[in-house]
Amino acid sequence: EANGPHRYIAMAATSGAADKVTAITGPQLAGYLADGYQILDMRPTYEREKIYPRASLHVQYMKEREESGGLDLGAMFRKQTASQYAGYYRDFERNAKLEEETDALGLGKAAKLVCVCADGLRSIQGLRSLQDHGYTQLVVLQKGLQSLTEEEQKVLESVGTNVPVGYRKACLDDGGLFTANLFENISNVKW
Repeated sequence: EANGPHRYIAMAATSGAADKVTAITGPQLAGYLADGYQILDMRPTYEREKIYPRASLHVQYMKEREESGGLDLGAMFRKQTASQYAGYYRDFERNAKLEEETDALGLGKAAKLVCVCADGLRSIQGLRSLQDHGYTQLVVLQKGLQSLTEEEQKVLESVGTNVPVGYRKACLDDGGLFTANLFENISNVKW
């Protein structure tokens, strides 16, 4: 049973989209890759800079908004909300060129792609957009990269350009990473 933010995936599956979305689990990922599927990483660039699958393709589902230069109360609210919910202080919007940028990869609409993001929420929306654009052989990694065990991550040949934080923490800014590490350390204390 889906809980937390993943209930939205379950809701999408029961809202008439079930026939359009194929979700795979971590243990199934290696089989799909062996069958010729490629990883389409849909995370924002800052997450990908920390850790990403070596042979993956990259198209952002969400992009950071350009700073307006003045006092932007809407941006402040969106950043604060993101900070409270997800541990990063950034202002995102849907990438209006998602389909165009995917087409620019030159793969064709019959390309076999596993759409991934950190937790599966952005990639399922991106998958649906690409399906509506004519892509036919797409699957989504259920619960995203952060759900993979260390053993399952080995098939990805993960690399990163910043710090080895792992997929569970790649989406976090410094403040969110500090908080996650603090809670992790507290939870490991034997009381």
